[in-house]
Amino acid sequence: MDRNSLYIFYTTLLQQNPESEMAMKWCVKNNVIKDERNEKDKKMYERKERERYEKYKREKKIRREKAKEKEKAKEKEKAKEKEKAREREKEKEKVRTKKKNAERMIDSMRFKDLKISKK
Repeated sequence: MDRNSLYIFYTTLLQQNPESEMAMKWCVKNNVIKDERNEKDKKMYERKERERYEKYKREKKIRREKAKEKEKAKEKEKAKEKEKAREREKEKEKVRTKKKNAERMIDSMRFKDLKISKK
């Protein structure tokens, strides 16, 4: 399509439907809007575009904050898992120590029994 046919299409669309965002966007981009009423429409369109952009920025910020919160929650969960793993390892070490102590005690008792039986 050449520029003239686009011009006709969008200006006609804007005349038939002044609320048409598609037509308004094209007319604003191509500096078609000239008279006072259309200047008012142009300002309205630009205001809507700013509002949309601000809304987009707010939503993006919210999504970013939610992502950070999720990341922090994951980090906390990982820290809890590491702490649990450390606790389990400590418990295992306690059990190992108790086993070693019990084995030493049994060995010392056997050694004493051997000394007594030799006498």
